Amino acid sequence: NVVSGFEPLDIVQSIWMLLQQLVDRRCEVENQYKRLVQPDGNPMALEAIKKVFEVREEFEWRGLGEIAQSGLKINSNYAQFDAEVKFNISDVKVPDAAACQCGEILKGVLKPWQ
Repeated sequence: NVVSGFEPLDIVQSIWMLLQQLVDRRCEVENQYKRLVQPDGNPMALEAIKKVFEVREEFEWRGLGEIAQSGLKINSNYAQFDAEVKFNISDVKVPDAAACQCGEILKGVLKPWQ
């Protein structure tokens, strides 16, 4: 995984970095776009996220089931923009497609090509 810039040289270098990870049998996040993307993230964006969202008690992830403290929701200060509040949506369960094996892949039970 490589965070990449958008200029042609950025893209070429990012592809090289990905290929190097394959050769080295590494799987990690590398930052090619260091001139803009800082290790601590974007402070203004992080502050906006803290201001608008709060952690959900639990969240049901496709293929993984419910995981405590793993999702975000819009906090009460911004409820006027929250579709869950506006349309009274709660506990909507969407079953996984029968042929979908995303959860098994994410959990490492299966490989993507299986």
